[in-house]
Amino acid sequence: MNRNIEQRKDWSNFTNYADKIPDKCPICGYAIEPLPVLEYEYSAQISDFRDLISVVCICPRQACNALFIAQYSKHSIGYNENYSLTGYAPYSLANRIFDDIISGISAPFVKIYNEAFHAEKRGLHEIAGVGYRKAIEFLVKDYCSMKYPDKIEIIRESFLSKCIKEYIDDPRIKGCAERAVWVGNDETHYVRLWEDRDISDMKALIELMTSWMIMEVQTQNYLEAMNNGKK
Repeated sequence: MNRNIEQRKDWSNFTNYADKIPDKCPICGYAIEPLPVLEYEYSAQISDFRDLISVVCICPRQACNALFIAQYSKHSIGYNENYSLTGYAPYSLANRIFDDIISGISAPFVKIYNEAFHAEKRGLHEIAGVGYRKAIEFLVKDYCSMKYPDKIEIIRESFLSKCIKEYIDDPRIKGCAERAVWVGNDETHYVRLWEDRDISDMKALIELMTSWMIMEVQTQNYLEAMNNGKK
């Protein structure tokens, strides 16, 4: 294995052979221009032979000052060999925070969603898609169980499409849930039906679902609390 280690004080000449420098700290999430410390160029066999560069960086924010590694991979364009930024390590595994109403409806949904979210952050997109699909099922079934507590056992054992059709009354939640499941099913099947849709669409539909659920619960809480108030 060939190795070359070089200390760095700045990014001078780096963009002559690399496409860009990091513009975000993977630990604190802020937009930055990191301080390079060390450049490590090497060749390794990872399914095929590739030349790689790892640059040890420091986040310049005093509130962070974390060390992280920017990873580059070599590719050739004609007679020119260039390096492209492919990722960072480590990545902060901060959770996606949901409103307390959603956590109250389905704590398992929040847990499963964040496991899928962490997988996506690590570039495990195939696994992340399956995780988001599972999160949708827990959210929908727990929501339906909240709405129809006398039918919990039936809801738990029913197909998800049946739950959406029979136990979700709000057309906005129903419509988003149906479409989120369509995209989610593609993440678990061999052949995709929605070629122009992906994880980002599924996540957007989940955001819409949770937003409508929050609004529905908040509205109901206010109506009930002020039902017998002063006129």
